[in-house]
Formats: sequence, C-alpha cells, structure tokens
Amino acid sequence: MPRRAAVRGKTAVHWWSNEIAELRKAAIAARRRYQRWTQITVELARRSDLKRAIRKAQEESWKKLCLSVDNDPWGVPYRVVTKRLGRRAPAFDRDTAANVARGLFPSPPPTDWDNIPLVNEELAVLADISDVTPLVPLVTTYEVERVVARLPTGKAPGPDRVPNEIIRLAFKRFPEEFVDCYNACLTGVNPTLEDIAGWMSSNGLQLAPEKSECVVLTNKKAYRAPNLSLQGCQVPVKKVIRYLGVRLDTRLSFVDHIGSAAAGAKKAAAALGRLMPNVGGPSQAKRSLLMSVVHSRLLYGAAVWSESALKTQKNKNMLLQAQRCAAFKVARCYRTVSDMASLVLARMPPAFLQADNRRNVVAAKTTGAVLLKRETTARMISSWQEVWDSTSKAAWTRRLIPDLSRWYRGPRAISFHMAQALTGHGCFQQYLWARSRAHTPACFHCPAEVDDVEHTLFICMFWNAERRELVESLRQQARPEDVMDLLCEPVVSELPVDPQQRMRILETARKRKVLFMKMVEDIIGRKEEWERARQRFVAEA
Repeated sequence: MPRRAAVRGKTAVHWWSNEIAELRKAAIAARRRYQRWTQITVELARRSDLKRAIRKAQEESWKKLCLSVDNDPWGVPYRVVTKRLGRRAPAFDRDTAANVARGLFPSPPPTDWDNIPLVNEELAVLADISDVTPLVPLVTTYEVERVVARLPTGKAPGPDRVPNEIIRLAFKRFPEEFVDCYNACLTGVNPTLEDIAGWMSSNGLQLAPEKSECVVLTNKKAYRAPNLSLQGCQVPVKKVIRYLGVRLDTRLSFVDHIGSAAAGAKKAAAALGRLMPNVGGPSQAKRSLLMSVVHSRLLYGAAVWSESALKTQKNKNMLLQAQRCAAFKVARCYRTVSDMASLVLARMPPAFLQADNRRNVVAAKTTGAVLLKRETTARMISSWQEVWDSTSKAAWTRRLIPDLSRWYRGPRAISFHMAQALTGHGCFQQYLWARSRAHTPACFHCPAEVDDVEHTLFICMFWNAERRELVESLRQQARPEDVMDLLCEPVVSELPVDPQQRMRILETARKRKVLFMKMVEDIIGRKEEWERARQRFVAEA
C-alpha cells in the first residue's frame, strides 16, 4: 500500500503574525458560539478586532516592504507586486540549452562551388510554371527592373553579402533568370512549406501547423492574400503576427508592436509603483533600478523597429505615455506633471531617443566600430537637449533647468517637496484653484493675487525667515535662475587651477545646496500641512 503523501499547509502571507493567528482563532470560536447560542455581540466584536488587526498589520508590513527595497530590490517586494511569489523557473541546464539551440539553428550545409554552371553553359530551369496556377500575380520584368533601379549604391551588402552594384550588372545581363526565380518562389510556396516541415521532422523538431500563421509584407492598401496550406491545415493570413517577441504588421510600421509594448510597460509601472510612495519608500537610485523593468519591456527589439516606428509622432507619444508612468514615481511627482518635466527630474531620456541609441550601437557592432558608452550617452543627451528646447511643455521646469547635460550629473535624489518646487505642481493656491481645489488663486499671507511656486519660494515676504540663511550665504535674494547653480556642482572647466580655491568653491556650493534644500522643505512642508488642515476643516464644515 503506498504511503500517504505529507499534507502541507498554505504558505503564510508576508503580513501574517502570531497575534493575528490568535485573533483569528478567537473570531472563529466566537462564530461557532454564535452559531450555537446566537451570541451576536461577541461575534461582531471579535470580527471587528480581527479586521482592525489585519488592516494594521498589512499597513505596517507594506511600509517595511517598501523600506526593504533599498537592501534587496529584487526580493519579496518585487515578487509580491509582480505576482511571482512562490513561482520557480524550470530547470534548464547549459547542455539542454545547447541542444535546443542546435536543433532550432542548425549549421548550414557546405556549398559545393564546383557544381555551379559557368556562364557559357546552358542554365538550368528553376521551375516549370507554365501549368501552375499562381497564388498571387506573377512578377514581370518591368517590376523587377524598377526595383533594381532603386537599389542604392555605395551601401554595405546585406546578409547575402552581394553588393547592389553586382545585382544591377547581373540583372542587365540575365533579366529573365531574375524573373523566373521570383515567379518560381511564388508558385512553389506550398511545396516549400512542406519541405520545411519534412526537414524539421527529420531533425527531431515538431511543427504545429494549426498554430501557424503568416503576414504579407507590402505597402499596398489592397492586395490579394495567398492561399497557403501546411500538412493539410490552412495557414491564415494575418495583418499582424508575433515573431520572437516583436509584432510584425503588413507595412512594418510597428504601430501595433509599440501599442502592445506600451500597454505592458504601463502595467509593469503601475505594479512597481506600489512600492514607491511619494513620501518615504526606497531611494531614487533603487526606484530607477526597479523601473528599468519598464524600459526593458518598452524597448525590447528596439534595434529592429526604431528606424521605421519612430518616423511617426503617434508611436513616440505612446512610448512617452508609458514612460511617464514610471518617471513620476521615480521623481516623486504629482500625476499632473507633464511627461517632459517628469523625465527630466527622473533623469530618463525619452524612450524614442533610447531606442535610436540602441539601434546605433547595434549598427556599430555589425560594422566593427567601437563606441564608448560615454560618447553614446553624450550624443543622446545632446538630442534630448534639442527636444527639451523645442517643447512647449514644462515652462517652469525649463526655466529652472535649462542645461540637461549639467543636470544629468547633478543631484542624484529629489524629495517630494523638491519635486513640487521644480515642477510648480503642489500646494500652491494657483495650482489648486486651477483644479477646483481652492476658491481663489490669491496668496493667504500677502496681498499678492497669484500664489504660484515662484511667489512662494522667492517673493512672498511671509517666508523671509526660511530664506534668511540662504540669502546670507548668497549675499542677495535667491532667483529662479540660481536654482541650477544651487542644486548642481560647479562646472569643472570653470573652476580655478589653485587646489585651495577649488576646494573652497566646492565647499561653498555644497553648503548652499543644503541651505536651498532645507528652505524648500521648510516652506513647502508647512504649506502642505496647513493646506491639509484647511481641507479637513472644509470637509467637516
């Protein structure tokens, strides 16, 4: 008689504790007593205690999980939000991977160059297409001639390593052979598919013909779909198919792929955003590390689709919308902050620039060129600066941060209150009034008619005490144009040669940076506290 399998209980969730277990036992016991003697009062009290304890334990445990991201960004918090807790990757050793790779990508057979006919010999007939009904219209000599005439010269050859100049010369001498070759491919599609299926079977690979599908790559709006069959199954012609994780459409515009990748990236950003509260939580470096998951989904296969997909503004906007969901969590911004401002504060170059940069790196590797990461990053930031200067969004942020190359090397972390100061989206009466959260845009502390971020930080006399130390260090009133110098270190090329003077300037810059950050925290922190008290009073009234 076989042994009875060991009974394993459920794995406890991360917020469970002994206290909750005891309360659960008491609640169950009270429920049983209620069912027997209808003691409803005890039942409700025990159940209420259990709910409060569970809610409190969940809140405390979640705070601890958010704080533990700094020590282990890919640990339990990441697995919880991505719903991977308890899953294990299948065993897949190196030998098995090598066998699978050899089966999927076998070495090509050696070419016997001795059997290639000479020019003066009679050419073999590729296919007899006289009695075959074509699936699609046959290719004409005029069509091939037009395509060959448009081949650019002076370009590197493709995978076949045949230059375009050789193709032009060969077509001029043997135009009929080109046309016959293309027509033979058109009329021999189904036999070719059967040959491929037979080859796969002979090499130990199994093909699922009922799952096979195809796409016609053409720029024509109207075309006749071919009638394809494989092992007795009809192969459907789709407008979009997925191949190695990239969705291919008929025109290779990759609009469908960008939309699918953006949707997946938004979902990942929303899940990971649960670990990143605006107040507290992991540091900005760990936030950027976690949000790299979003970029890996968003930019998968960028070297393939970036050149064609980024020609349209629609695709760029879809990439930016998905990237913005990750940026305002990294930079601790309000949800109303524009994509351009949130990307700058999070130090995330726009996704379409990152995709183009990856394409350039891959192209350089194929040609054997050596590109340093510093050079590619500098080129990408230069392109980012052009986009930043030409955008109509984020006027206040562009005024504070005009130079992205210097900002990219600036402060590595931004607090929630500093993000409000750099974006203008926060507890300012003008911002709240524009969103129907305040009755007037005027300042409560002075006669000013508009209380925006500039008025609060640099003008309003009510906050002079908070500005006093910074003003004494600067020996003048702070201005919005000084924010870049206050947050970023001095430019190295502008520093004096003398080591003592250089050290003195750097020390003064660090001190002023601390004073400016303290001023922002004090002013916006108090405004936020008073605004919350005002809203509670209005709600109670």
